[in-house]
Amino acid sequence: MGEVLGISESLEALKAVEILVGDAKEILADGKVDVKDLVSTGPKLVGQVGTIVAGIQGAEKIPAELKDLSQEEISALAQAALNILNAGKGA
Repeated sequence: MGEVLGISESLEALKAVEILVGDAKEILADGKVDVKDLVSTGPKLVGQVGTIVAGIQGAEKIPAELKDLSQEEISALAQAALNILNAGKGA
């Protein structure tokens, strides 16, 4: 029997995308990128670096994770994708 991989790397990558989409929405809310954005969003983004890095590390394992998904894993990934869409709403 093969190794059970789970979807932890996939979920971490989707969480990183969710964070970046939300921050990009906030930064671009006024239609421009300027120093004010660095001051308002920078500290929050720095606090999220660990999650973003975790989303990048191990990305090479994602294709293997996606090869054999259970229904529960599909649901979890779908919810993570919806979270990304919600983070970008109104962008």
